[in-house]
Amino acid sequence: MEKKRRLQKRIGVERVQIIFSNAMHYASIDPEISRKQLEVARRILLKFNIRMPYPEKLFYCRKCKSPILIGIDSKIRIVNSPKLHIRVSCLKCGNVYKKFLD
Repeated sequence: MEKKRRLQKRIGVERVQIIFSNAMHYASIDPEISRKQLEVARRILLKFNIRMPYPEKLFYCRKCKSPILIGIDSKIRIVNSPKLHIRVSCLKCGNVYKKFLD
């Protein structure tokens, strides 16, 4: 039973990586397809109880949990005060959060 669960998680992680690469490819061509693929990836992660890798977390809003496409559904600003950080603004809900670059 334990081996089966580990195998399912490994397959889930591989599928999510493939879906994320496809979503980034379709982001500029058709944003709606890209959003649907990101929602499918999130459902796979929730189903198999897999922690989302950090680079993929950047594609979801922290407040509304909807997939955001960088430059289409969000604004990215680089700010130097008080510390160097990136400010991400979700255009759907208006939430602003920071990613510090230390």
